[in-house]
Amino acid sequence: MANECRLVYHWCGHGEKVPYSLPTRMFEARVRVIRSTACDWCRKGADEQSNLLDGCAPMEGREPLVSRAEAIRRRALGQARALRGHATGGELDGFDELLRRIRCMNDPRWWVEHRADAIAVLARDIEVF
Repeated sequence: MANECRLVYHWCGHGEKVPYSLPTRMFEARVRVIRSTACDWCRKGADEQSNLLDGCAPMEGREPLVSRAEAIRRRALGQARALRGHATGGELDGFDELLRRIRCMNDPRWWVEHRADAIAVLARDIEVF
């Protein structure tokens, strides 16, 4: 029974094995998580698709770092879009430049280092006329 597993399906349709040897609470929690999420392969594909749709440059580096950086960049992109929605005529060009800089910055280490101040750093030298 040590190697017996239950095949549980993610909502995307891909399966994942969960060993019966886990304590009951952990087993049930793992099954709930699997059923309510997409698999790692589909999540990675969705991130890449989202980047393509947003016009973001692909990031290069180790996967854990890239995943963290992608999440930070998506949050910054969403914040910049929200701010642009409140901009007036003369400020729109500045926010368009900020959005361009967010999309072009593809260094995952930079995004992780600037997770709290990315928008401020990227917008620092943008002039609004």
